[in-house]
Amino acid sequence: MKKLLKTKKAVSKVIGLLAMIIIFVVAGGIFYSYTGTYVDSMNTTFQAQMEKLLLHAIDINSTHIIASVKNNGIMEVKITDAYIDGVANILLQGILIAGKSMGTTYLIGAYSKGVSYAVNLVFSLGTSLTFSVMY
Repeated sequence: MKKLLKTKKAVSKVIGLLAMIIIFVVAGGIFYSYTGTYVDSMNTTFQAQMEKLLLHAIDINSTHIIASVKNNGIMEVKITDAYIDGVANILLQGILIAGKSMGTTYLIGAYSKGVSYAVNLVFSLGTSLTFSVMY
């Protein structure tokens, strides 16, 4: 009897490996279906939010460009960067714009009369708002 127990083997390594692969494939499918619905929902919410950022007013003088942005969405956004004619600009005041409100940002620079400037405001959600202003 002892000799019979010593010679008997458990489940082979190949069958164990196949069982693990099947378990991982099934778990991956469940994870994909669970997170896929959330990713789709976030993409549509994100797109809807970005369509609700509107340029409300622009003013320019010799030292500042003042831009007011209206956030008609419900998500909070922040202006993280600003570019004027493709060159990074200093934000005098980083603006956090709550949902259903307006924020104003001040861009420092030396601006000349009769010159048009292309301004690009970059938001925390990764999108930008581009406009041009002439002094």
